[in-house]
Amino acid sequence: MRVRLSYSVELDEVPETISDLTDDELGRLSYCDHVTTEIVEQLKREDPEITSCLKKIDRVRRALAALDLRLADCESLLEGYVQAIKPQEPQQVVQSGYDVNVVTPDNAGDFGVQINETPAEDQQFDGEPK
Repeated sequence: MRVRLSYSVELDEVPETISDLTDDELGRLSYCDHVTTEIVEQLKREDPEITSCLKKIDRVRRALAALDLRLADCESLLEGYVQAIKPQEPQQVVQSGYDVNVVTPDNAGDFGVQINETPAEDQQFDGEPK
């Protein structure tokens, strides 16, 4: 049964941690290479031990499946890392199912709106209507 383990590291340590996880699998890959070579050599013999080859093939397949799972974990971690270091894009605010955009004098034309700026004397408010 597989279980998911989690622990935290600093963001800048993620690539090195994933490198360590991947490096741990080199032994498994070397094992698969070695056993596969044995299978090939055994099958080339005049009287190959087929039962032994079948067992070895099964062991290699299981080891490769475990390697694939570890590499999938590493891939997922790296994808999360890329998302974490990627600059955040501004997000639109959605209220009540409608997009809400802020119209400013700089972007008013994008919305088909014309904004007439008020002269400075009219902008001052002293509490009394003019």
